[in-house]
Amino acid sequence: VFNPNGSLHPFIHGAATGTGPGIEIGGDGVYQDVSLRSSLESHQVFGRFDYDLTDSIHAYMAVAGNSKQNGSYTGAFDLNNVSLSATNAYLLPAYQTQLAAAKQTTFRMSKRLIVGPREHPISASQQVFANVGLNGALGDYKWNVGYVHSTAELQVRNSNNINLGRRAAALDAVKDASGNIVCNVSITNPGLYPGCVPLNLFGVGSENPAALDYIQGSSRFVAHTKLDDVSAAITGSPVATWAGPVNVALSAEYRKLAYHAEATSHPTDLLNCTGLRFNCVQGTTAQFQSTNQDRALVEQKVSEGAVELDVPLLKDMPLFKSVNLNGAARYTHYDLSGNYWTWKLGLDWSVNDDMRIRATRSRDIRAPTLDDLYAPSTVNTNATFQDLFTGQTVSGITQINGGNPNLTAEIGNTWTAGVVYKPSFVPGLSVAVDVFDITVSNAILSLLAVNSTFQKACFDSKGTSAYCSLYTRPSYANNSPANNVTVVRNTVVNIAEQHSNGVDVEVNYATRLFDRPFSGRLLTTYQPHLELIQPGVPTLDNAGVAYGTNAQQAAPIWRVTGLVRFSPIDNLDVSVQTRWRDSLTHSADPTHVIASPNVPAVSFTSVNLSYGINSSYGKSELFLNISNVFDKDPPPSAFYGSQTNPGGLQGFALGDDPIGRAFTMGVRFRH
Repeated sequence: VFNPNGSLHPFIHGAATGTGPGIEIGGDGVYQDVSLRSSLESHQVFGRFDYDLTDSIHAYMAVAGNSKQNGSYTGAFDLNNVSLSATNAYLLPAYQTQLAAAKQTTFRMSKRLIVGPREHPISASQQVFANVGLNGALGDYKWNVGYVHSTAELQVRNSNNINLGRRAAALDAVKDASGNIVCNVSITNPGLYPGCVPLNLFGVGSENPAALDYIQGSSRFVAHTKLDDVSAAITGSPVATWAGPVNVALSAEYRKLAYHAEATSHPTDLLNCTGLRFNCVQGTTAQFQSTNQDRALVEQKVSEGAVELDVPLLKDMPLFKSVNLNGAARYTHYDLSGNYWTWKLGLDWSVNDDMRIRATRSRDIRAPTLDDLYAPSTVNTNATFQDLFTGQTVSGITQINGGNPNLTAEIGNTWTAGVVYKPSFVPGLSVAVDVFDITVSNAILSLLAVNSTFQKACFDSKGTSAYCSLYTRPSYANNSPANNVTVVRNTVVNIAEQHSNGVDVEVNYATRLFDRPFSGRLLTTYQPHLELIQPGVPTLDNAGVAYGTNAQQAAPIWRVTGLVRFSPIDNLDVSVQTRWRDSLTHSADPTHVIASPNVPAVSFTSVNLSYGINSSYGKSELFLNISNVFDKDPPPSAFYGSQTNPGGLQGFALGDDPIGRAFTMGVRFRH
């Protein structure tokens, strides 16, 4: 390790934290410093216009827009295993002499540039939405037609991206004829890198700010999305049974979604290494450390038609106050993802005024989005990866992220059954209990190369597993450092099956308290299983897990939300809501050994106050919402995919409230 004066001393270790290789408390080294959460600035506007063209035809128009900006900081810049000249002008003469005696013309070095600015990606999005349509009546039938147009633009600006050509030039420091330290290229090829500022790496804080500014560049990525949607529907009762009218709905829809993107830092924009002696490989080294690819215009066109039925079967009989059979069928054509039939069949049986029994069976789909299909590839040429095959933490490798144009739709099969009970002896009380069982086949799975299960499946197969497509390494013949991974890929594929079951309970009660309106609501979900089934790897049950395998959203086994509402005086409503989840484990993967495996149970409470004012001018409402009223912090936890980097990737289970107490105040007016 270099001292501030450029001399060397042996690295002093701190106390190991137990969280992974290279992470210690105290001693030499540098701090991991990234944003736990992104700042958000949001502006929104909404308006709606309604007009009755005739007694039976109604026109409407709604417009909305929003502008949002997120900003966060990634870690400090890392120089991983860069090559430096043995005669680098900033290197002390004594070390230059030792290298010359050892006949070494270069040496390699790694350093985190903690004194310079960190990468600061800023994401800004603008969206505009317009919905116009007509609805009306034609005899006993109701109809509607509508058109939706929406545009969105996402711009990601990285103001501190490393320009690898300038970096290579700045690291090659020499002395000119006057004894000044300059970039070597400024002497040999002065026109190639004008204004080059040499960079001194030898010592804590040795970097010249002007040199850090010189090696940084700004890059930009812009994605554009446009939606056009036309829909129409008609509902009515063309026939009737002895138990009542048969309700029928017919609908049709056509939509087109378009997407394209442009970037200013492409992985295919390669450096011309002329004049650069080190850290540049002709035909291989990109111009920027973080890159994005352009995406030519892609479109997805969807046409679909649907029919829905509600058929009364029995009415006003003992134990059968009413029995209705309802169903729906939909045919959907995706020009990119194929043709699909989806359907639903349900039974609704009212035993009497107190009890109703219901059940449904459905087949559903989720088609891949354009982002799933065509997300532009992003390339990081300076990634760090914990290679479980060789046991090494490998720096300076290439990481590629991107979509998959061969995806098809996910298929869902759902069973639900339940009972609703409204006891006549307790007016205002209703209890609903529903059980569910859901299986999703052909599920789209994010294959993350960092996942230890995928790594193990690959090297256990000696390189033959499908998961090995995520890794490029010289060989699986042995696990020596010579076979460290060189490229890793993150992508999405139709490879999994998901299965879940559980129970939903809803209790509602409305009465009067102190002769004032009072109501309460309790929602409870018990979800004991959320299984992810993949070929070639063990099945993982993500129920009760803070960071699920296919997403980071927490999946508590028990979730409870309670809401009470009371009007202590006329025109004033007070609502209090509390949501609670039970404790979580960090990971469903049994191969993960975690020192503190449990994330404690937690609850968050919000309060809403609203006061209505009636006047000759109209009706007004003043409201105040206080979320997380007790300013509770979420229990600390860490995503296992952060590869032992403290502070990286959250620090709390997604779904918890990391913001703390927040206030929203406003006025609503209707005339």
